Amino acid sequence: MGIFVLGILTFIILYGAFLTYIPFVISDKFGYGSGKIGLILSLSSVMTAIVASQVGRISGKFGSVNVLKFAFLLYMLVSFAIPFINSIFIFLIPILLFGTAQALNFPNLQTMLANLAPDNQRGIFMSLNGMNLRIGQTIGPLIIGLGFSYGGLKGAYFLSAIVAILGLFILFTMHYKKKG
Repeated sequence: MGIFVLGILTFIILYGAFLTYIPFVISDKFGYGSGKIGLILSLSSVMTAIVASQVGRISGKFGSVNVLKFAFLLYMLVSFAIPFINSIFIFLIPILLFGTAQALNFPNLQTMLANLAPDNQRGIFMSLNGMNLRIGQTIGPLIIGLGFSYGGLKGAYFLSAIVAILGLFILFTMHYKKKG
């Protein structure tokens, strides 16, 4: 259950805070239009690809749960930092850190879930995971929107940080033991 919930939380952060509100932050603070916003957001994806290419080695060295803890810590730090950054060059740091968190998080969650699933039920587990991710994708903007409605962009990102803290709590309290 913890892995399923972590997947939902990941997509709440991704679709709620990052993809929904980062364009507004970049536009409001730095006056950039859609082209530059897209370019800045793409830096996160490039970082995700670079780090993801090494995630097997990283997880092998530090363990999947520890790597996930670091990813959720990055989500929390990025979420707390974004409202206070007033330089576009410094703003690129949390964008890159978010990409790093995504690369450390999502492949590990998938691998952990596949390792837990009985061989004859792996498809069901992965299908349920896909459904949970869509739940996070759907409710993410609504949940983070609550933070925005109470505190503007700062409220949205503070609520995102709380979601990341919830992920950390789950990781520190769950017991993961892969089969075999």
